[in-house]
Amino acid sequence: MPTTLGSVTTSKFENSPEAHKLHIEFEVAAGQVVHEGDAVILAAAGTIQLAGTGASAETLIGVAIMDGIAGERVTVSMKGYTRVNAEAGTASLNAGPVELGAYNTVTDLREYAAASTAPKTVGHNLTQATADGDPIQVVILL
Repeated sequence: MPTTLGSVTTSKFENSPEAHKLHIEFEVAAGQVVHEGDAVILAAAGTIQLAGTGASAETLIGVAIMDGIAGERVTVSMKGYTRVNAEAGTASLNAGPVELGAYNTVTDLREYAAASTAPKTVGHNLTQATADGDPIQVVILL
């Protein structure tokens, strides 16, 4: 057993989710059940659902770290590392993969639009927007 200044110390290991990961609570989508360890994706309204067979890496947002049924909130260990405030760069923007848009010098926020192809995906929009310029939150992928 290691000692520090003559005292016995015990090793502590992180047995829960990685401490440096971003964790965000989401509501489980209607008609869905999510289990601890399930890969999840965003539904258009910003709720989560189980990733189906063949889901692409582009659409996966993370892993549920608890069980939940429709309407309940569950914590997701996110694939991204930071969440930023931004704005919708188009008139209608669902939750899901996004690509970079222009920087709005009036609001000092970056605009994001729905990702047109997988290589352009830089993050995931968490907030459904109905108008160009609506405030959104984006998890940036590193």
